[in-house]
Amino acid sequence: MLNGVRCRIAVVLRRLPSISLDSPLRHVGAETLRRGRTSWAVGVVVGVFIFGAEIAHAAPGSELLLPLTIDEANVLSLSIQARTASSAVPMLIPAAKAYAEARALLSRADAAGALRVLSQQTDPLLADRESLIRADALLALGRKPEALEAYKDAFRLAQVRSVRLAAARGLVNVLGQLDAPAAQLAVLDALLAKKRTIENRAGLLLERAVIYEKLGQAERASKEAWKLLLDFPGSKMAQQAEVLMKRLEAKGVKPPVTNARIELLRIQNLVRSGALTAAHKALGELEKKAPELSRRIKLERANVYREQKKSAEEETTLRGLYQTGLDDPDGPAVLERLGQLLMNKNDNEGAIVMFDELARRYPKSKRSADAQYLAAWLPYNSGNFKEAAARFLKFADQFKKWDRRPEALWFAGWAAYLGNDYALARRAFSQLLEEHPTSEMISWCRYWIGRIKELEGDRPGAREKYKEVLRAAPLSYYGAWARMRLERLGDKVDLIVAKDSKRSTLEEVLVLLGRERPIHVDRAIALNGAGLQNLAVEELDEASQHLARIRDQKSRVMVAEMLETLGAHYQAFRLATAITQDGADLLNGEPYAWRAWRLAYPQAFWNEVQEAARVHNVDPYFVLSIMRTESHFRPNVKSHVGARGLMQLMPDTARTIGKRAKGARAHAARYTQPASNIWLGTWYLRQLLDRYQNQPALAAGAYNAGPAVMDRWIQQHDGKELDTFVESTSYRETRRYMRRVMETYAVYGRLSAAPGPDLSFVVKQAPPPEGSVDF
Repeated sequence: MLNGVRCRIAVVLRRLPSISLDSPLRHVGAETLRRGRTSWAVGVVVGVFIFGAEIAHAAPGSELLLPLTIDEANVLSLSIQARTASSAVPMLIPAAKAYAEARALLSRADAAGALRVLSQQTDPLLADRESLIRADALLALGRKPEALEAYKDAFRLAQVRSVRLAAARGLVNVLGQLDAPAAQLAVLDALLAKKRTIENRAGLLLERAVIYEKLGQAERASKEAWKLLLDFPGSKMAQQAEVLMKRLEAKGVKPPVTNARIELLRIQNLVRSGALTAAHKALGELEKKAPELSRRIKLERANVYREQKKSAEEETTLRGLYQTGLDDPDGPAVLERLGQLLMNKNDNEGAIVMFDELARRYPKSKRSADAQYLAAWLPYNSGNFKEAAARFLKFADQFKKWDRRPEALWFAGWAAYLGNDYALARRAFSQLLEEHPTSEMISWCRYWIGRIKELEGDRPGAREKYKEVLRAAPLSYYGAWARMRLERLGDKVDLIVAKDSKRSTLEEVLVLLGRERPIHVDRAIALNGAGLQNLAVEELDEASQHLARIRDQKSRVMVAEMLETLGAHYQAFRLATAITQDGADLLNGEPYAWRAWRLAYPQAFWNEVQEAARVHNVDPYFVLSIMRTESHFRPNVKSHVGARGLMQLMPDTARTIGKRAKGARAHAARYTQPASNIWLGTWYLRQLLDRYQNQPALAAGAYNAGPAVMDRWIQQHDGKELDTFVESTSYRETRRYMRRVMETYAVYGRLSAAPGPDLSFVVKQAPPPEGSVDF
């Protein structure tokens, strides 16, 4: 069978008229076949045959006008099927070293040297990357026709997104230098056809408009420039598009659209992109030209005020629209925003009036659903749990396909629980369990049904519900609570034993993954051996995506371990986090599953964490839990509000700690550095633990929301058990934060055989110790 396939491939290779004997494409197929990688060779040959035939019959100067598409499935197969289960690691590296040398030479402007190295040793394993280097080198030497062919090869052979895009941009560039604008357009169209795979889309649109101008198609050029203005109104490219349109207008080409409604659409896009001054000016000009759009213009002006945080001006504008009637398409937007403004002013009654009017007048509007959801939240936040439960249930009954329906059922049950209406709470939780079985809130509902049964004296029923939580999500937040409740009821809970196993070497990984492994694994090993770790990480990321599509979790764990071995700690962590969910995968006792959990919960920056924890007397695993939740162990991350580093410290917080804490001044001066960031954040955690009776959940909540907010919540919910307290806090973000930190803390405890958090805690109001932090 294989001999027959080889013969047919050889025949096809000989019959390709448009591919020269020295073409990298030809050598890819032949060399791959020689190594016994039949299916990969077939993929190459099929790609060559299809594209070669089209190019051979294309008109001169327009050979790129073929159906180029950027697709996830490319001409090369993603797996090597007819090869030995193990390719020796040393055999993968030599050609990659040649590629690395050529790449380095090109970066030093030695294009001739790069070509010389590639001519001496090539490998089909990296054919796409080699073709791209060859193309760049040829273009640098002014050998444009040869560069064009090399870019084509790189594009067709591309196995990773970066090569595919770089080759396409190279094609656009070299075709421009060859004065082939029609072919340039073909490539640009292919790039723009895939919205999710292209960065700098505005730049590509501008480039296309300029090419149409060069082709003498002025009206089409103006149309493309106008499209850019609509889609990316606040970008630098939009400014260049306006210059292009004015240049064309000076030549007698009218703008493609003068419709006032289209201009309003452009203004709306300006607002979305943050170009508020330009939007305000454009609204004034449009109001003079199109008085019939006065209401729409006023509504858009209100949106500008909203973005500028001018609430008074926004409310005045909206009330003017409200008082002159709402019989138009903008009525829902006016009512919804007025309700939100009133809600922000703590005028809950006024807000509910607006939301209810919106639901009555426009029952089928999407804004009606959002408004009714908010109208249920308002009585919940004010402690009217009966009305809140009724409104949440009404929302769930009316909007059965809405994405917030599971959450509405959850809050209906929770509001009823807080109002001591256990029958209604059980009904809402049970409805969520039955109708939304894949929701993240499934374990929440099971746990709280168990709590209700326990409160009602049904201990056997409570035990069963807690055990359901442990069976489905043993390492989740509510898994930890279910375990504690069962132990309180006198049950012995047999915890899953954290197994460990030796991490596989790269050679062993090749054997374990087998012949169906993604080709990216081999490429990653080769590139890493050549000192190109960043490119190796990129290949493993592609491999992971392929394995995710075929749901091969065990192989994904091995890829994550390879990333860790290569020093790509964040990428390994990210992949392992995607694999691990709630611990259900551990119930079958597979060692590889535990390896994934250890990668998802690493002892990152362990020396620095241990030192800071020792100095400040904080459990190092609690520090890791905060760090994992705050920054995902990324030392250089910066939040949208300016928090920096592993522990996400605000600059003012770091400065204040530097003044207050002994030995902190030097750390505050370099607070973005990992060791200092951890030291300062751990000191702050110690102060919060002292303030909140050494309870990690309360300290975590204060770390997120601030001590003043936590003090208010403790006053409001004094005497509640910790599980009830966490769910009763009024900030969605902080509730999730506390759950995530405590879940993470519990998992670290399981992995390290450490005690983990103590959940048997009743929240009690107590005066803060003298000198306690208040920031």
